[in-house]
Amino acid sequence: MPYFTADFFRFFEQLSGNNNQEWFEDNRSLYDEAVKRPFKELVQEMIDRISMIDKELRIPVTDAMFRIQKDTRFSRDKTPFNTHMSANISHGGKKSKECPGFFFRISPEKITVGGGTYDLEKDNLTRVRHHIEDEMERFNSIVCEEAFVQKYGCLQGERNKVIPKELRDLYEEQPLIANKQFFYSADIDPNLILEENLPDLLMEYYHAGKPVNDFLREAIR
Repeated sequence: MPYFTADFFRFFEQLSGNNNQEWFEDNRSLYDEAVKRPFKELVQEMIDRISMIDKELRIPVTDAMFRIQKDTRFSRDKTPFNTHMSANISHGGKKSKECPGFFFRISPEKITVGGGTYDLEKDNLTRVRHHIEDEMERFNSIVCEEAFVQKYGCLQGERNKVIPKELRDLYEEQPLIANKQFFYSADIDPNLILEENLPDLLMEYYHAGKPVNDFLREAIR
């Protein structure tokens, strides 16, 4: 059986036009049954599958799932709810932006999958850059691997506008050395949300990005 039904789409389509607390409370039962419960089951399935490969992964499902409620403190958009569900499966859980993990978000518009690291502290950024320097040939091979390129295209991330002096020669060989972030992502047809093999599809993307995550994890403490 698929994890989700057409009610998943119905809930979010209606939420988009009624993004307020009153409507949400009136439709909480639909949210619980059509969105929250099946998404939690999907995330748990993904944790179980990934932990069979990554034996050090030990997180409960609640540490991977993001809430549907938004943090609006620093946002111009004050609507209280996200119009998607998302999770980040990593050793550091959903709150860690440094620890490389596997991220996925589902909505009526698209499925987004990805991984890597988004917000490196200065010391860990230096470690990643030195690791690339020391393992340049292997790094180049990983980011050019056929499965990774087919699924994600390329490694992304904001770069230093001014290249540090000690990185300039390396930058000529591999421009990614100037990155401050190292992440990858892809968008998938949202109709696949209703497919029984949704976890299998997500695992294909997990495997394609795993060598990048493993490389980053080697450097980050």
